[in-house]
Amino acid sequence: MRRKQSTTNNTRTKPDGRREPRSRRIPRWLTGRKDLDEIAQRRTLLILSVLSGHTPVTTAITEHGISRPLYYQLETKGLVGMMRALVPGANAASNPDAATPIRQIAELEEKVARLEQENRRLERLLFFAKKVLPPGPVAMPERRGRKPGRRSTNTGPAPLPASRKATTTPAAPASIPTTAGATGP
Repeated sequence: MRRKQSTTNNTRTKPDGRREPRSRRIPRWLTGRKDLDEIAQRRTLLILSVLSGHTPVTTAITEHGISRPLYYQLETKGLVGMMRALVPGANAASNPDAATPIRQIAELEEKVARLEQENRRLERLLFFAKKVLPPGPVAMPERRGRKPGRRSTNTGPAPLPASRKATTTPAAPASIPTTAGATGP
């Protein structure tokens, strides 16, 4: 399907056939926010108006009373900041430089080097600890009851140490069957 060309032309054209630029409003998010610095807002609007072709550089610098080198310095800083913020993977909450893959690789390499150094230090510490400390039991021996050689104050025989106690279980009483089928003692 082909579009039907309208006979009325609502757009203004220049004598050379190009369209006249439309006037564009300033975005509300840029002018409506109170937390943004007012000077930064003005500089942003200045740079965007020049880059969009709405205002020539000469007119913009004379209206704002700044020098041409200062304008180009601001333009460069603004464009570099925009490119850093728009790098794929960049997070607005973090540093834009940290988002680049090259920077991430460099940070990870630094972390690996630091962890390798810490690992070497801990291995040396373990080596010297093994060298200095004598070999021996790892756990404390378990003590049960009283110390050997001490007697109880009661009159009965002294209890046997835990290692000498018999581990037999008492036998069940024998049952004697009766003629009625019941068991008796």
